[in-house]
Amino acid sequence: MTDSPPENLPGRPAPDDSAAPERPWFGDILAALAPGPSGWRVPVPPNWSQGRAGFGGLVTALCVEAIRRETGEAAPLRSLTMAFIGPALGEIDIQIRPLRRGRTASFIEATVVTGGGQEVAASLTACFGPERESRLTLESPPRAPMPDPAAGIRLPPLRGMGPVFIGQFDVRVVRGVPFGGGAEAEIEWWTRHHDPAARTSEAGLIAALDVLPPAATARLRGLMPVASLTWFIDFPGGLPAAGPAPAVLTVADGTDPAGADAGPGWVLTRSSADHGGGGFSGQAMTSWSADGRLLALHRQSVGIFG
Repeated sequence: MTDSPPENLPGRPAPDDSAAPERPWFGDILAALAPGPSGWRVPVPPNWSQGRAGFGGLVTALCVEAIRRETGEAAPLRSLTMAFIGPALGEIDIQIRPLRRGRTASFIEATVVTGGGQEVAASLTACFGPERESRLTLESPPRAPMPDPAAGIRLPPLRGMGPVFIGQFDVRVVRGVPFGGGAEAEIEWWTRHHDPAARTSEAGLIAALDVLPPAATARLRGLMPVASLTWFIDFPGGLPAAGPAPAVLTVADGTDPAGADAGPGWVLTRSSADHGGGGFSGQAMTSWSADGRLLALHRQSVGIFG
């Protein structure tokens, strides 16, 4: 196990951004995912860390990517359950085990191990299923109006004041600042990968869903450790292996990190804590595409250490 990325991580030309994030980018890490002696091996580098652990959204995305590659599962991803058990930073192995492969649904497990297979760092169970005829049709109408990211605050570089991984994303704050002592335990942010290769992929979307800090931190004042413990995601309509349907958002303020006023990959996520106490909190989360389409309904259990 190492806390440093190997020198042979594949690279690509830098994103078209004068303040490009530190290498490796999201697409580089996915390209480094390869079969190893104990499952699929990949480095989670320090620039994708949060505290002692790797960014949970990245680890979750890597698990789904490893499942797709090993099993050849092509059906849309319907839901997943992730348990963050221990730190997953440095070299990790992802072990895949099909639990059930059926005509209507398949359940596949991914276990993240570190220390040469000695320690379990995370466990994911994913449900895949093809679309089929049904008498039930119940769709959520598009959210309207959508908040304007130009009216929000572009999150500046945190420079040691927050999780390192967040430098890999462009963030526009709609409401809620962590550890700001606000009246509501709610956070709503626009997020998008700086890496253009990550903006339209299945794995890229999964990672982008987890950028927000726990909603309870909006009520707290003063920095303290927090950690996601479990994460459940339901994908209405399913998430195709090829990634979500493209949706383009025009950013009117001209501060798009790629130097353009429009582009794919923007995700709006709202997170609201519905209970907290005794060192734990729970939150409900909803994510939309740039055109207001419902992307994900998710929930996290969070540890509060202070």
